[in-house]
Amino acid sequence: MTDPVYWKGHDAKVDTELVQKLFEGWVVFDQKTGRAKRRQLERNSPSEAQAILALRRLLDYILIRSYILKNSLSHGPCDDVVLGVLPALTSALDPESDSHRRVEFKLRKGNRSDFAADRQIALHVGHLCMKGEKKESAVASAMEAFQLSRANVFAAVRRAKARNRMLGIPEPFSIE
Repeated sequence: MTDPVYWKGHDAKVDTELVQKLFEGWVVFDQKTGRAKRRQLERNSPSEAQAILALRRLLDYILIRSYILKNSLSHGPCDDVVLGVLPALTSALDPESDSHRRVEFKLRKGNRSDFAADRQIALHVGHLCMKGEKKESAVASAMEAFQLSRANVFAAVRRAKARNRMLGIPEPFSIE
């Protein structure tokens, strides 16, 4: 059994990077505040449309590979799900499809914290504490470096630690 060739004129790695931008965004640094900031693809922009097309290509490729594997090897319990769900999903992603459903990407509402910025602040404070500085001195340094209040520095550190726990990322330092 040979792997099918990825879509002609497209690269799977580039498509994967586009899809990651679609779902996760990317990090830029704000020169004014010195903080990391997460950016997202603009809704209904040409770059969002490219990323959705890349997602469709990746899903189609996975579907084709699953179909080939199913017909050439003994298949696992998820193969039938993949073969049943992926065509519906790719059809729902196609704006010109005759599918009764469509998948739409929207940013979540509300003032969400930025994990990249929170982690940067927590790493700044933690690094200074590991070097032997007192916690209050490290927090004061972060307040100055990132133009934040004391309460906002502590809130960012709390959010970063909670997110790390949720993702199973071990804490490299303790600043409690």
